[in-house]
Amino acid sequence: MAYFPSSSAENDYPRSSYSGTHGDTQNYPGSSVLWAHLLRKDVLASPSKSDLPLPPLAPVDKNGTSTRILLLDTQANLQKFGQVVGELTSKVDHAKHEIVTVKNLFQQDREAFMNEFVEKLNRSQSEIHKSLGKPAQNNKLEDLQKNFELRFENMDQRLIAMQMVYVCSFHCFFSLTRP
Repeated sequence: MAYFPSSSAENDYPRSSYSGTHGDTQNYPGSSVLWAHLLRKDVLASPSKSDLPLPPLAPVDKNGTSTRILLLDTQANLQKFGQVVGELTSKVDHAKHEIVTVKNLFQQDREAFMNEFVEKLNRSQSEIHKSLGKPAQNNKLEDLQKNFELRFENMDQRLIAMQMVYVCSFHCFFSLTRP
């Protein structure tokens, strides 16, 4: 058994009948390595007193480990939340900026529309005034207005005179009736 590693497997396990009947395994180094590996697995699987105890698979401080895991999860969630909040605030700031821009553009457009409207209105009034010129009835209307003003002044003077006559007659009547 030149190809078997030195282990207790050589002493504990006999050679298989397969190797003796079907040819010597020493001619095939690959198969003897395979057998050595398989035999060594069997030796490792059997408990021996010289083996050291295996470390525990679960952590000894379960509460501390759970707390650390929760803290790490919380930190990861807070970082994700912070990123989302940062993106949201930047989008809100961008939206505010766009609202202010739209407001300014709307105000400028409204002012331009009103200026254009006033300009067209003034232009149309001046064109109407040019085409009509001074109306023919304008002189007659001015004469009629002067005539009405004179008549109203005359009526005012007559009313004042009538009031004076009434006051005088009242005084006279009052003085006659008094003893």
